[in-house]
Amino acid sequence: MAWGDGVVDGQDFVVLMETIEGREFVLSPNPHAAEVPRDVVLSWTAPRFAKAFDVYFGTSLADVNGADRADPRGTLISKAQMATAYDFEDLMEFGRTYYWRIDFVIPGPTPTIYRGPVLDFTTEAFAYPIKSVTANASSAQAGSGPEKTVDGSGLDKNDGHSTDVKHMWWSLPTAQHWIQYEFDKIYTLHDMWVWNSNQIIEPLIGFGAKTVKIEYSTDGTKWTELANVPEFAQAPGKPGYTANTGVSFAGAPAKFVKLTIEKNWGGKTPQTGLSEVRFFYIPDRSVPKP
Repeated sequence: MAWGDGVVDGQDFVVLMETIEGREFVLSPNPHAAEVPRDVVLSWTAPRFAKAFDVYFGTSLADVNGADRADPRGTLISKAQMATAYDFEDLMEFGRTYYWRIDFVIPGPTPTIYRGPVLDFTTEAFAYPIKSVTANASSAQAGSGPEKTVDGSGLDKNDGHSTDVKHMWWSLPTAQHWIQYEFDKIYTLHDMWVWNSNQIIEPLIGFGAKTVKIEYSTDGTKWTELANVPEFAQAPGKPGYTANTGVSFAGAPAKFVKLTIEKNWGGKTPQTGLSEVRFFYIPDRSVPKP
């Protein structure tokens, strides 16, 4: 039966085992755990009736769910082990969902096997979005300031952007166009996602940035130009537009990033803009997690 949420899953299994055994039943990682370290060790409490354990593990829910000793599907990583933990030799992939199952075994000429539920967890990501970002620019139309590129305005639940100019940065027709970002501290930058200017008239006028010079700095005074900056892809001018340009920073340390738009998609159009940008940083993994 489901314990409270209408869904039978790994958590219900924990409750059931605690009820049967009259003691705390431990699974690690917890069911549906996220941000799990890549050196995770699977562990569980042994029910009193179990003397050995079959461990199933893989990236396919169907395979882990359907496997057994007769048809292991490449997921039976340990058969009839006595220990209540399994330590992997290699690190797992970043940001990957894994599935695992522990079957309880009573050994004998014909072993009795009690099938466990399929559990899942997701490992930590390689990089994470920077949440504290402020922006200023060389110029901006009223109501279309540079802050619009980092405040999430215009984005739907699928990260698709609107066509409303009030949800974007749109410059004045000046001689030079730049937008600068500042973080709350120095980060090791991984990459930047770009949603270009996405007004309905974008395909006709071409306000969106095309050729962009990118510089970064740790103090806002000494700047380094980023190499191999790709051409910014043009937006379609349709709602639901998702980021279509990625810029790699390859681990560069920065607290400031400046984008100078040298050419837009309209060529001679005196204005430019961006809808949204998102910066990702690589966390410091040199300090062991508690």
